[in-house]
Amino acid sequence: MTETLIIQKATEEVLIKKFGVTEQFLKIHQVVFIDDKPKGARVDREIDDGSAIVYFPVVDEKFYFAVYLDTKPEVMVRFSGQNHIIIYLSPFLT
Repeated sequence: MTETLIIQKATEEVLIKKFGVTEQFLKIHQVVFIDDKPKGARVDREIDDGSAIVYFPVVDEKFYFAVYLDTKPEVMVRFSGQNHIIIYLSPFLT
């Protein structure tokens, strides 16, 4: 499976928004574009299960929009949710 095809399918999801979660996310946020195309920052290929993740940087944010794909038997976008919790610590004055 070529990385080019993986990036192409992930880019199509960003542009076409087949999944409702993509549509909702992109109503609020914008991914970085270069030459009228979403900029893919990184591709991770999970060898164990044949999946891949394409990360797109989000404008003015410190996080990425991640598109998950299955690569077997063919490259296809799928939804995968992950919990992410951030805890901020600040001094407590009494």
